[in-house]
Amino acid sequence: VEEFAATLNPPLLGGLFRKMVAEMRLAGQLGTLLKIETLLGDEIRKANAEFNRQKKTTGYLPGFEPPPTQGQLDFSRIDDDTFFDRAEELLLAALRGFAESAGGGAGVRRRLFAGDAAQGIALVDIVRTKYDVVVMNPPFGACGLGAKREFEKAYPRTKNDLYAAFVERGVELHLRRGMLGAITSRTGFFLSSFQRWREEGLLKEAPPVVVADLGYGVLDSAMVEVAAYCLEVST
Repeated sequence: VEEFAATLNPPLLGGLFRKMVAEMRLAGQLGTLLKIETLLGDEIRKANAEFNRQKKTTGYLPGFEPPPTQGQLDFSRIDDDTFFDRAEELLLAALRGFAESAGGGAGVRRRLFAGDAAQGIALVDIVRTKYDVVVMNPPFGACGLGAKREFEKAYPRTKNDLYAAFVERGVELHLRRGMLGAITSRTGFFLSSFQRWREEGLLKEAPPVVVADLGYGVLDSAMVEVAAYCLEVST
């Protein structure tokens, strides 16, 4: 990570890369539930706000500031704030280039990192896309302890069960008037712990078009009563 980050210019791009890698440590546990596209955009907006603040208060022209102290963002080699309009695409392009260029002679560790970077980029591309149709058979139950805090922060109204969070995330990734088809546990339609999911998610954002209450014996040996339903995204 450090080797690659050091090659990126301006240096702030390397800092953003490090933050993205840190955020993606939970990608293996959360998959598409990880809102990496939001996290990346937030970091760029924060950096832009700090850049503008320093430009107004330090008296230095952009690109001529003294070296940053430890913990500060490095805005050297940025001469105007148009960089921030391109920062996300620049970072993704750099990652793609690295993943594609790590050949057989680059060393095992570098090739392994290139593979991880390629998978990370694939995840970012997936969640930055808007879909007409999403079909899912998501996992159900509680989130694993390793990602529990971040999961509950990202999905406060569906944190009681993974499948409800996947439905919420699927709705977010849709175009308006898109369709979401799912087969999940049927508990979300009647338990009080799913009230916010029903009232705020289903009724307001993606009302059901059809619901089939299927009961037991549908998902092979899984001991769970299920429902299959289709939602139409209205937001």
